[in-house]
Amino acid sequence: GVNAYRTAVDLDQKAASAKDGVPKGLIQDALKKYEEALAGLDPGQNFAQRNLEFRIAYLRALLAEEDPQDSAARDRAINKLTEFKSRHPGGFQIGKALKTLAELQAEAGDFEDAEKTYRELADADVDKKLRENAELLAATLAVRAKKYALAEKNLQALLDRFPRGSSQNLRARIALADALRADKNADAARAML
Repeated sequence: GVNAYRTAVDLDQKAASAKDGVPKGLIQDALKKYEEALAGLDPGQNFAQRNLEFRIAYLRALLAEEDPQDSAARDRAINKLTEFKSRHPGGFQIGKALKTLAELQAEAGDFEDAEKTYRELADADVDKKLRENAELLAATLAVRAKKYALAEKNLQALLDRFPRGSSQNLRARIALADALRADKNADAARAML
């Protein structure tokens, strides 16, 4: 219960404040303690349950990032984050959960699901800047998937929507130039920049 939670938070904070990378052992220990605390919750402790489930999912994502070749760890993190977003769509952690989930999906090469997750983040009740960033990331995934025409269409739509001269418009312009360059259209890419 409470003691496991306090220990988990202490370990979690030590891992977060580590100077040279996050020690995998601290993350694993914190994860075990969070799982122990979750199992010891009384029914009806919804806020605590949501927070524990988020920390468990997020720490699983950190473990997956530690070893990008460990697809099983990435799949566990994706499953936990997917469960979290389905169970707690209105929680304050939803922005970080969706962003982390989309990053893991893209890392796994699942660009279609990553795009859906970014679009879900763009529609979520989160900060405007995070929503706009999610729109931009969703549009650029088509480049990674080598669907250049789709990327160009998506990015052009964002250029038309983001105010000219804004940082988001500039980022969309650069991303569109990258898409054009990747599609072997160097002249159009130069013109875009």
